[in-house]
Amino acid sequence: MIRTLKWGVGVALLVLVTSAGKAQTGVEYNWQPADGSGITGTVYYDGSTLSSFVWNGVSYSSFANLNVQVLTEADGIPDLSLSGSTVGSDGKTVYWTAGSSGTTAEVTAQIGLNGPSYSGDWVDTVRVVPEPTTVIAGALLLLPFGASTLQILRRKSVA
Repeated sequence: MIRTLKWGVGVALLVLVTSAGKAQTGVEYNWQPADGSGITGTVYYDGSTLSSFVWNGVSYSSFANLNVQVLTEADGIPDLSLSGSTVGSDGKTVYWTAGSSGTTAEVTAQIGLNGPSYSGDWVDTVRVVPEPTTVIAGALLLLPFGASTLQILRRKSVA
């Protein structure tokens, strides 16, 4: 009985440690075109740096001239606002212009100085990632069920 209980607690602690360490610190934003262009994009932002930046099938890694802000609009979902320029893996520069009011995250992207321009939003993809304390609380709630199961199994083996 004691050996089984120790084994069960050990497994529960292992699950807690491995699941609590996977909390996500960054947010993935998807491009939502406002002009019906069908342009797609994904960017990952951790609050200080951009990574995994792909727009219109081109990846970007140069962000030296880019200003990034996270704005919460009327819908309550944080959006990413970009202003400045980025250089893609295809060598083309994309110029980003933020919304004029300063409170909207809608941006305009223009490919090159005389290229086509597109408007849209970088919208937060809503993900539910539990905090470590929530995982611990959930595991503690399961302990009584495990104990009662052990009691039932013990009674059956005695009988």
